[in-house]
Amino acid sequence: MAPIKTEEGKIVASPLERLKYLKLKLISLKATLSPNHPDIKRLEKEIKALEAQVGNVDNIQEKIKELNHLKTEFADLKSRLGPKHPDVIKLAKKIKALENEMSKTNSTKTNSTKESAFIEPDNPAYINLLTQISSIDVQIKSLKQRKDEIKKKIEEYQKKLENIPLVEKTYNLLLSDYENTRRKYNELMDKLMEAKIAQELEESQRGERFVIIDPPLVPQKPVKPKRLAITFIGFVLALGAGIACLAFMEYIDHSIKSPEEVQELINIPLYISIPYIETEEEKRRQKKKQLLFILCIGLIIILALILFHFFVMPLDIFWIKLQRKISRIFI
Repeated sequence: MAPIKTEEGKIVASPLERLKYLKLKLISLKATLSPNHPDIKRLEKEIKALEAQVGNVDNIQEKIKELNHLKTEFADLKSRLGPKHPDVIKLAKKIKALENEMSKTNSTKTNSTKESAFIEPDNPAYINLLTQISSIDVQIKSLKQRKDEIKKKIEEYQKKLENIPLVEKTYNLLLSDYENTRRKYNELMDKLMEAKIAQELEESQRGERFVIIDPPLVPQKPVKPKRLAITFIGFVLALGAGIACLAFMEYIDHSIKSPEEVQELINIPLYISIPYIETEEEKRRQKKKQLLFILCIGLIIILALILFHFFVMPLDIFWIKLQRKISRIFI
């Protein structure tokens, strides 16, 4: 058989070393390949041939070293890549296969030990391996217990996380009740302070009492403005204002309007006076002015009636009231 190179670069030449190496390699391949894979079948045949040549060799110490190395590498990869990384999953399968292989070996050794229980082991290497195995078993049990404790803590934290919305809702309700209670407390304190101040004023006789002696006067009947009187007064005032304006204009007018005024002005007797002779055009213009004045007066009267109808009183109602008042006067 040709010599084999290990992963570390060492050359495996003897059948015993070759058998140990192939067994470890078989465990590694079983973690990644199916049991019916051609490479696994080939290695199993080669291992059987070597076992027939050198006998069944129990390389438990090398398996333990390999297992410790794989666990160290697994912890490193898991911390760097996470538990779901393909390399981490592959390494976990490899560790599981190696542990299964070691458990089978231990069970076989246990059975053989039971059969020869009366024989005490005296090989130091074997005793050392048994001690390591027992310590590893203790570590495994401790880690399993630790794992169970961590799982319980995780479940507790998950329950707490699930209950956080309920706790927040309860907290908000309590906060709202606190604010309402505080507001009521402040109101009661304000009332208490006012009561104390009132009591002190009353005790010191410094308070003043305000008593309404006369009740407010209320009109006995509805009151409305006397529109007719207001209108009459306005008409009289307008007429008086117009007459006053005419008198003032006459007073400031210094023009000559009669022969007597001319004679008084020049102190010379007059023999004849020629009146102003209007032409036909001036007469027509004067008639137009008179007609326009009459139309303006009519429009003003109509506009006044319209305004009175809409803003003061409808004309039909005003006419009825006027008839009633006239009838009362004459009756």
